[in-house]
Amino acid sequence: MRASLYCVLLLAASILSVAQTTVDLDSRQPPCTFISESNAFENGLLSPSEGTQTVANDILVAAGDVFTLSEIEVNFFSVSIITDADITYYEDDNGLPGSVLNTMTDVTPTAVFDIGSFGIFIWKAIFDVPQFDFVGQAGEETRYWISITVSNMDGDDEVYWETKSVGQQGFQPAINDNGTGWMLVDTSNGQHVEGVYEFIGECSLGINTVAQQNVTVFPNPATDLVQCVNCQDITKATIYNLTGQQMAVLTDLSGEINIGFLLHGMYFFELVGSDIKKTVSLLKI
Repeated sequence: MRASLYCVLLLAASILSVAQTTVDLDSRQPPCTFISESNAFENGLLSPSEGTQTVANDILVAAGDVFTLSEIEVNFFSVSIITDADITYYEDDNGLPGSVLNTMTDVTPTAVFDIGSFGIFIWKAIFDVPQFDFVGQAGEETRYWISITVSNMDGDDEVYWETKSVGQQGFQPAINDNGTGWMLVDTSNGQHVEGVYEFIGECSLGINTVAQQNVTVFPNPATDLVQCVNCQDITKATIYNLTGQQMAVLTDLSGEINIGFLLHGMYFFELVGSDIKKTVSLLKI
């Protein structure tokens, strides 16, 4: 849940009063949300619990990581309020949903909000789900799929999972019509289709070696220049802000790193090597 990440960030902020302190977040890495943002409610794909079509969107978990899903936020077009959902997790089978990993039926939303309309209401449905681990296999990114079909108060099948035509998080959504098998949404007309969703949880690193324990960023707090200490085996550093936004990707860590372009505040350095992955927080002052 978001609250747990916020608690970690508040604790990290306490280094304001302590010089040369490094807070290592080995058990987490930003971002811990797979998000595909709305684009002004462009379109949707039919995905009713009582209908014939099922829609699934994919997530890609980094090699060696574990994404623990605990909350889902999705927008639906529906004439009446969303009442429950069937949610299924799948392995990937050559770019399509494969074997079922877990299925939950009649899941009641934690909250539903009316967020707009243009002839049909748009509802944001939030589901708190039992924690489930999506594991990134060693040495390679691992794709998973999540399908959601929903029911509304009227009990009709006119319920649509929001999509958009801009941005690309992974593959386009997969659809299964009346159990005939999965296929990706047809984009042969040149129109890209992307699902809109937030899959929220915690990200943990599956790698825990002696080498990564000595890797850090110094000085901390810092103003303009830092060094990556014991980073001989680190090949890439990615800088994120508190919201999970990527600020920079660095591949040359042999000398001083200029962070002068960053605004004052807390940042995360994700340090990655062939058998090392570590996230270090840095306070820019």
